[in-house]
Amino acid sequence: MKKEKQEVKGKKRTGIRVLGGLCGGVLNGLFGCGGGIAAMLALSKYMPEERDEGERVRRIFATTVLSVIPMSLGSAPVYGTLGAVSMRDVLPLLLPAALGGIAGGLLLSRINTKLLKKLFAALVVWSGLRLMM
Repeated sequence: MKKEKQEVKGKKRTGIRVLGGLCGGVLNGLFGCGGGIAAMLALSKYMPEERDEGERVRRIFATTVLSVIPMSLGSAPVYGTLGAVSMRDVLPLLLPAALGGIAGGLLLSRINTKLLKKLFAALVVWSGLRLMM
């Protein structure tokens, strides 16, 4: 009986992750952003517990960042095919974005997770307010 409950819980967890990935992909394709937020919500709800909550939070953030890659690889060719993006606009962003990603990845293991969560929440609120203005 206990094994059956674990299997149902595991299937539910997988289903939520799949739904989070699908929603994230649609948001990323539609808005060019937001996919990571959907993935993070799904992961934060159903990521297995860790011995250390800080490690769980770091795992959620890192997994979310990695999930954005296939979302972007899926939508980028569509944007290019539709002529919605110019390589002239993109090229100056590539190296700084990669360097910033490296810096952020290294900081993730060092930053206090409570502060990390607050910084992320502030970024989401600030972004939302800027978009409404």
